[in-house]
Amino acid sequence: MKVLLTGSTGLLGSHFAEQLIGRGAKVSALARSIPQKSFLGQFKDKYSEQIEIIEGDLQSFSTKANFDVVIHCAAKTSVDHSQKDEIWKINFEGTKHLYSSLKGQFAKWIQISSVSTLCDGSADMVDESNQGQARKTPYAESKLAADQWLDSQDQKSLIIHPCYMLGSWDSKPSSGAVFHAMKFKKLETYQNNYKNFVAASDVANGALQALEKNLEGHYLLGNENVSLKKFFEMMAAEMNIAFDLKEEELSESSPDWAKEFCAASKVDWSKAKKEIGYLPKVSLQQMLKETMNYFEEYKMLRRAKS
Repeated sequence: MKVLLTGSTGLLGSHFAEQLIGRGAKVSALARSIPQKSFLGQFKDKYSEQIEIIEGDLQSFSTKANFDVVIHCAAKTSVDHSQKDEIWKINFEGTKHLYSSLKGQFAKWIQISSVSTLCDGSADMVDESNQGQARKTPYAESKLAADQWLDSQDQKSLIIHPCYMLGSWDSKPSSGAVFHAMKFKKLETYQNNYKNFVAASDVANGALQALEKNLEGHYLLGNENVSLKKFFEMMAAEMNIAFDLKEEELSESSPDWAKEFCAASKVDWSKAKKEIGYLPKVSLQQMLKETMNYFEEYKMLRRAKS
């Protein structure tokens, strides 16, 4: 199997790269650069016969090569409204350009979307039927627009909606930035909603299972619905720091990233279980430990002393 993988150095992209290699695939990895702390940064030489590194970005990428599947993970995940134009350019325009430039050169397209395109905070439980109820953030709106554009194309895509992902290889970090926020007291208050957390390794495996079954359409991949109070308590224990966050209603003046993180997203992923056979293997406790171990190994976040 020949695969073009975008976002190949990010949290999810790294797990895709690792699992594709394990399945014997040939991976062409599109990246602007290769961080040393990413999976490719560590193992591209070891797997050089299976990995081709393509330096470039979504807007300028062009090739005459053919692929069995394109896995499109690349995105700008910021919820900062001041970056709206750049977010739209990468997440929507970049997707359109990449898809259009490769038309006729791939058999299957896997789009990595987000639970935020299904969840605006108004529903008690979210599933794939909530399509279009996106959060009012540049990220969610740009990802929703890309999903809708792909749905309008003749060649249908497999669109994966992961919940909040944790795990190793979060080299930016992206979702793991919540560890930094808690460690360095950038997060002092939270709103105690329910949120669904899932390991990036489970998301990658679930998407590849769907690919093997030749599925298309929308699938939400999650794991545990837990209260944010429980999550923060578990995270503080794993980091060996005191849990001293205050629970209160967030206001309009609260940081965008805090409002986004604390937005309710209790989900039902039974469709993926039934149609894909998706069964996540990594518990929340394991996710937290894996993320923390990765940060410690690469000296990205030292464990606080008690």
